[in-house]
Amino acid sequence: MKAAVIEEVGAAPHATALADPAPTTDTQVVVRVEATALNAIDLHVAEGHHRAGPPKVPYVPGFEVVGTITAGPDQGLRVHATVPAGLVPGVNGGLAELLLTERAACIPVPDGLDSV
Repeated sequence: MKAAVIEEVGAAPHATALADPAPTTDTQVVVRVEATALNAIDLHVAEGHHRAGPPKVPYVPGFEVVGTITAGPDQGLRVHATVPAGLVPGVNGGLAELLLTERAACIPVPDGLDSV
């Protein structure tokens, strides 16, 4: 998959290819990303100014995602997911084609609501 990766605190993300994620537990899902919000928290983390400390690099930024579950429980469901990208080792965010997260971090998106 294609993703934007931050490899150094304070550096801009750059496009790269990463392996497609896959669930490793029965509570994880893969979401095909349709839209990602970039918020102030994403900037604070990337710059190393978040109260939890500097990010665990390398990582894919993007705390908020809307997309469709393609693997794991509830395949085909459109969801909004929130992830602690960069704050937990190995947790990537939504500036990628695919997102691996816990199903519990996802809420359904109502029919007729645009992904953006």
